[in-house]
Amino acid sequence: MTSITTTRAHQDHTRWQSEAAMWHDDIELWRGEHQEALMTLNAAMVSHNESLGNHLSSIEGHGTEVSQAEHRLAEEERALKRAMGAVPRSLEVPHQHEQDEQTKLRVAHERIKRHHYSTMAKLAVLVEALGAEM
Repeated sequence: MTSITTTRAHQDHTRWQSEAAMWHDDIELWRGEHQEALMTLNAAMVSHNESLGNHLSSIEGHGTEVSQAEHRLAEEERALKRAMGAVPRSLEVPHQHEQDEQTKLRVAHERIKRHHYSTMAKLAVLVEALGAEM
């Protein structure tokens, strides 16, 4: 065992206290960064959730339009079959619009799905990292 003088012990204690104070400052800084990250993450998740809600509204709105168009089409077909037995060309333009909207929603849905799964996978990695023993 090494002999330690009181001077050396005092110096060690002073150095250790200084080191502990520096660690304390580090932890306070990290906690502040953690709080900022939580607020940023929360805002991003709220925005992500709102985007999902907006997409759902678009899907529901389009579904309503398709249902209404289908009902109108069926009514027009019944009326035309009674009158002349043919479907008018005037239905092609609205149907093309419906088809374009469906395609637009399909593409948007696939993009949103990829983004959502990517976001959730990254969040899972973050949660796992935060749960790991320090």
